[in-house]
Amino acid sequence: MIINTAVGTTTVMIGLIIIGFVILGLILFTIVLYLIANSIGINISFLRALVVSILSGVGSFFIIIIFLLISNGNIAVFFIGVGVAFIVASIIYRYIPNVNWRKSILMSTIISVLWFIIGVFKLPIYIYFMICC
Repeated sequence: MIINTAVGTTTVMIGLIIIGFVILGLILFTIVLYLIANSIGINISFLRALVVSILSGVGSFFIIIIFLLISNGNIAVFFIGVGVAFIVASIIYRYIPNVNWRKSILMSTIISVLWFIIGVFKLPIYIYFMICC
């Protein structure tokens, strides 16, 4: 469906697809977080896992975007931002589920690796919908 606006023509379907993928990613991330936390001995409810995934995802997103904008093409500054986002996510994993630092960093590392793998598999789907729709 195409809508004419004052700015130009907007495709609503692309926006809905992006929102759907964000919700799908949030649900997938919450399930992965819940399963990993319970497998390493952290007793966490699904609602608390949802809150942790929202806070860590939004916080990491904004930190990485800020470092990407100030990097000015310097890849080292971008990776420093990724490191800062990892530390912030570890802090969120530490205090909301109320676990020790070792379990927090272990959970953050496992989730970062799995989230990267899941993101690699989702990328072709994003590209397909952007080209086709």
